[in-house]
Order: sequence, then structure tokens, then C-alpha cells
Amino acid sequence: MSSRREDRLFKLGPAARHRRCAGKDAVTVPVLESVVVRSPKTFYALLMPCYSGPELEVLARKGVPKSNIWGIEKDLATFRCMRRRLGINMLHDALSSDKSIVHVASIMAEMGARFGLIYLDYFGQPHAEHVRVLRHIFLRKMLAESGILLLTFGKNRSHRYVARINQKLSTSVPVRHYVDTVLRQCRKKDPSVSPYKTLREFRYKSRQGPSEHEYVLTEVKF
Repeated sequence: MSSRREDRLFKLGPAARHRRCAGKDAVTVPVLESVVVRSPKTFYALLMPCYSGPELEVLARKGVPKSNIWGIEKDLATFRCMRRRLGINMLHDALSSDKSIVHVASIMAEMGARFGLIYLDYFGQPHAEHVRVLRHIFLRKMLAESGILLLTFGKNRSHRYVARINQKLSTSVPVRHYVDTVLRQCRKKDPSVSPYKTLREFRYKSRQGPSEHEYVLTEVKF
């Protein structure tokens, strides 16, 4: 990506994002601020970062070094731009996020470290790939004690890979039941998988063009 293209993205990004994500930030910033960082040098975070989102800013205020932060991005141009500008460990999610999760899990296992925060900011409804991601996170024990898992799904947005069993999420089934079900399945397979302490949902709306979408942020504390 050219430097001119990068500059345009970064200069116009904050204003455009603020107009679109005011409702989101009102929900997510307090949740991110509640994350307890006792030892910044040994605190690790895995994100799907936004150009001008609050995630990196909140973690910086808590003293977490950028070298301890991992980011996953699917779009190649955006990935290159973020890798150059954000200064964190970026992974290009070329195929699927579950493969990136496995890669990061292997690196963390070699380091003997776990994540204090995993924030996966998806857009569509949960589908098979997301099930695999959750299973990897739980079964590979990627979260540290007192770690927090944040998941965002679009309640009224579709995805061409949405499994038939998950279509009810757009009408009546809370996302927390979906997460709870996957965790219970993992604990049945491996009883050493930690149960969660609290599981909450937050809802907000975001407008993109003429359409307004409802999103659900699920917070799982271990």
C-alpha cells in the first residue's frame, strides 16, 4: 500500500469511525477500562484491532507494551497498513481466524504465557469458523487466570457460512447461550478447562450507510 493511501486511511479514519461507532464505543470502552492489568510487562492481549478504535489506547494507558499485543486482520491492504502504523504483532488472517488462533496459541505456549484479554470483533452471526475459534481458545487454555474474552457479533447481519443451527440467533437465542454451549462442550471433553465466573451481554447499534445494524458484545470473565 502506498504511503499516500495509508495517510488517507489514518487521517480520515478517526472522524469516519467516530460517526459510525459512537454507540459501540459507549459500550466497549467501559468494558475495556474494567480489564485489570496487575503486571503490564507480563500482560498479553489478542485483538482484531481497528484503525482508530479504543483498544490500543486503553491498553497503553494501563502500561501494556505494544510487543505484548497481537492483532489479526483479514484484508491484506489493511493488514500491511496496520503492521506499519500500529507497531503491534500483526497476523494476516488470509484463510480463517481459527488458523491464526492456532498459530498464536503455539507461539504463546512456547513462551509459557497466556492472554489476559482476547477481543474478537466479528461482524456477522456466529458460524462454524467461530465455533472452531472458541474451541481452540478454551481447549488450548489460551486465557490466563482472571482473563477476559470479548466477542462481538452482528445480530441482524448474515454470513454465507452461517450454520442452520445458529440462525435463531438473529431472532431469539442470546449469544451468551451460544458461548456457554461451546464452553460446556469443551469442559466435557477436557474437565481441566476453566469455567467462567461471569458472562454478560451488551447491545448497541451502528449505522453503515442507509442500514442500521444491532450488535451484541459478550463479555466472559474467567
